[in-house]
Amino acid sequence: MKMPHKKIMEKLMQIDGWKGKRKYPFWQQQFEMLYDDIKDGKFGEGAKTGKFFTTTDKIKTDNPKPENPDKLKKELEELEEKYGINEN
Repeated sequence: MKMPHKKIMEKLMQIDGWKGKRKYPFWQQQFEMLYDDIKDGKFGEGAKTGKFFTTTDKIKTDNPKPENPDKLKKELEELEEKYGINEN
């Protein structure tokens, strides 16, 4: 089986590439951050200054979801029609 065309691969990365780039701490570390935040009284708006939120927010900000996934999927379909799914 051949690899899909380069443009198809690039479009797939635009659609789903952010998922593999988001590297969250292990769940034990996430619970530790939550515990520390609760112990420090980080609730409501104050929770946005806690370890858990700031860590998670940075990961999500650095690796955002695409703004218009439906448009990207349509573009992917057009590329698949143009190049075929398994052609270079």
